[in-house]
Amino acid sequence: MNSDHFLMFSGDKLVSPTEGSTGPSTAAQFVHSQFRAMVLNAQFPCPGARTAFTKGTYRFGLFDEIGTRDTAIALGSSLKRFIEERVTWNSNFTPFVSCYKAPIPMSHEQFAHLLWAMLQELHVIDFSEWDPKYSPDPDSPDFAFSYAGTSFFVNGIHSGSPRFARRFGWPTIVFNTHEQFDNLRREGIFEKFRDGVRKKDKELQGYVNPAAEDVGVVSEAIQYTGIIDNPSWKCPFKHKTKG
Repeated sequence: MNSDHFLMFSGDKLVSPTEGSTGPSTAAQFVHSQFRAMVLNAQFPCPGARTAFTKGTYRFGLFDEIGTRDTAIALGSSLKRFIEERVTWNSNFTPFVSCYKAPIPMSHEQFAHLLWAMLQELHVIDFSEWDPKYSPDPDSPDFAFSYAGTSFFVNGIHSGSPRFARRFGWPTIVFNTHEQFDNLRREGIFEKFRDGVRKKDKELQGYVNPAAEDVGVVSEAIQYTGIIDNPSWKCPFKHKTKG
């Protein structure tokens, strides 16, 4: 595994937990420091992300090109390792942050194409069953992306995003397990957490994210990138059939 594909923040620096690794590249350290500064900014809307970055309960990877089969293979390996490790962390907030060197999308719609191309390539190489708690149909209100049998809520972040809190110089996909939100619901604090994020996002942007909807009301697929200013746009994800 390329050491840049699976990194952790420990002792105030980005390091590789892989034995024998040469450690993170200068590029990985640079991109990570920029992303970390954004998340830890007091105005960043999501307290869960700040908690994860403060405690170090996240993993980070820098990959070459978003949306390709080679990247999917590398990303899939990192996600599997992340899934295995995160169960040992005593935290409800455990994201995997994947950033990509290229290409740099020039528009929100271009990024949506790249994000879904990346998720489609991941799905093609995934031989695990879809998480049975969620639908693989992106038009279904019960949809959630699944990899290695684990459901994720995906956040797309890029330079052309209309949302300030999702605007970053490198195309980025953040994978948040749905289990995190299930835990918050069991603890009876999910609604407070959700409302707090939306309130902070409105303070930052001036209006509530029009893509923000509760799970089970409409498909969460549109939330992965946010509203596409194209009435003909349709989520391109296709669930593969067996046989």
